Amino acid sequence: MHPDYIRSHHADQWADSLLDVSAVTESLNANLYIKIKVHLRREVVEGHGVSTVWSQYQWGEGAPEFENWPDDEWRQFKSQFKPTIENAFNDKLWLTPDRFWGADFPYNRSPTHRPNVRCCLTIQPVATASEAHLRISCVHTVHTLSFTQGAFGGFRSNMMVSDWRSHLARALGLQQTDGLLNQDDLRAARTVVAPSQTTAVHELGHYLGLNHVNGLTNDLIGYGANRHQQDDLMGGGNRVENWHAFPWTKRIANHLINDCRSTRWQASRHRSPPRRLSAGEIGNHPMIYIERQLDGGMPPGGI
Repeated sequence: MHPDYIRSHHADQWADSLLDVSAVTESLNANLYIKIKVHLRREVVEGHGVSTVWSQYQWGEGAPEFENWPDDEWRQFKSQFKPTIENAFNDKLWLTPDRFWGADFPYNRSPTHRPNVRCCLTIQPVATASEAHLRISCVHTVHTLSFTQGAFGGFRSNMMVSDWRSHLARALGLQQTDGLLNQDDLRAARTVVAPSQTTAVHELGHYLGLNHVNGLTNDLIGYGANRHQQDDLMGGGNRVENWHAFPWTKRIANHLINDCRSTRWQASRHRSPPRRLSAGEIGNHPMIYIERQLDGGMPPGGI
């Protein structure tokens, strides 16, 4: 990796990320990890409500009925959260660059291959809300029918979208929690528009910056205007699509320096190995240009 082009680590209030090019070869791509520290809060019933979520979520008529988590069920929910979310996204999406982006292989002289980038998601459970990027209130409802089958009991899982509005709400202390899940949200279930969806994965998609497949609406039409859209992860299904790579295409710019930041990325659900560079690309390669300067030589084409 050439330090003039790539910054390995980036961190902000929404996530940490790591662009790992250490294993790149002529056959292995780079990896971009988005790492989210998640605090799962076990909500306890107090009277007719739940301590954290009752004031933030306006249930209105038909408010859901909550009960306390059984210990075994809570332990299982916590242990399943990380693998459920990671397995839904990992090894599903790759990014292909349209130009030199700083990681051509080999890194020292005369590069021959240009790697793509595998999109990776890492969930790191943390013990306290203060350590977390994402704070999720987890409730146990007496009746568990949510969007998966209707609106029984008035309960609907949700997650904030990581944008400036959520940033402001958090900064002003107006937001005690960033999302709400119940005990069934890690299980695939039939939705009102598609045969199967894991609600927690859909909601994490929102946190990553993805909106509904058919627009900025929570009305039913937002979950898909046709069968293809309805089966989308950000509709009512579980299918990962190329456009879900948006969080990684946005994030990778934080790791690239100088002209490499203008790289355009094409998302794909199919893994392609690093591309062999043409003779013309090698002859005018930016890294060779820098190496010749360091050696006291001339840049390609002279002056």
